[in-house]
Amino acid sequence: MFEAAEFMPLYAHFFNISNLREIIYKKKPEFISNVLKNSGFWDYYRRDMTLLDVFNISYELLLDKYRCEYVYKNRLLVHELVEKKHPKLMNMFTEIYINKSKADMLVVNGTLTLYEIKTEIDNFTRLRNQLEDYTKAVEKVYVVVPEKKLNALEKELEGFEQVGVLIMGDSHEMEIEEYRPACSDLEKISQEHIFNTLNGQEIRKIFPDAEYQEAKKLFLEKSKKDCFEIFHKFLSKRKSYRQEFVSALPFSLKMAGFQVSKLTQKERGYFVDKIYQNFER
Repeated sequence: MFEAAEFMPLYAHFFNISNLREIIYKKKPEFISNVLKNSGFWDYYRRDMTLLDVFNISYELLLDKYRCEYVYKNRLLVHELVEKKHPKLMNMFTEIYINKSKADMLVVNGTLTLYEIKTEIDNFTRLRNQLEDYTKAVEKVYVVVPEKKLNALEKELEGFEQVGVLIMGDSHEMEIEEYRPACSDLEKISQEHIFNTLNGQEIRKIFPDAEYQEAKKLFLEKSKKDCFEIFHKFLSKRKSYRQEFVSALPFSLKMAGFQVSKLTQKERGYFVDKIYQNFER
């Protein structure tokens, strides 16, 4: 049956950038088509469904049976773009490396706020190392968890008193509750962690005539405050996403749109056209 637990991770993969690209470049997205066929999906649904219908149904299944990282990110994205109404929202990133750790979401507004997601199906194995990296480069850090993981999380946060916690509600709406606020502590900032997070083009803009090691030495001599301000400035200018494109997409595809919005205007147009077309089996 198409609602069996074994198919839930496959439905989650529908929202991966590789499968979103298939929608753009191929007449029929092979991965999505194969999963729908093998799961028995078409035994329960009519033939005149659009690809958007498929995404919406898949998203509802994930909400009910497999609350994976995608639904958490999608909910957080709506929270940041729509509900919080940032007056100074400059930029936003997902899957961004901070030193050696890949963060789930980073919001650039008046400061830098990072979200690390630990869903029902995640563990805390790498969390302390991740927080060590994040708190040395970003002003505010939140861990996002379901309520059932709260007790276990609190043990992991010993020594990270400045890290905040958001609880993702169990209901279908996934209400977000701030369990404890993230506190600013720029004294913990590491010039080296920030330097390791800058890309080569950004480093050359700061030190146009210096080799890498010389540039690093000069950067480490700057104050923590100056390094953080440089980092904030560059992140606000990095190409990330197109808010108007993401905002126009249906709820289930907000985070998918965030990924697709990094493609060309022509590719984004193909994507929108395809999701509203009837799905060819």
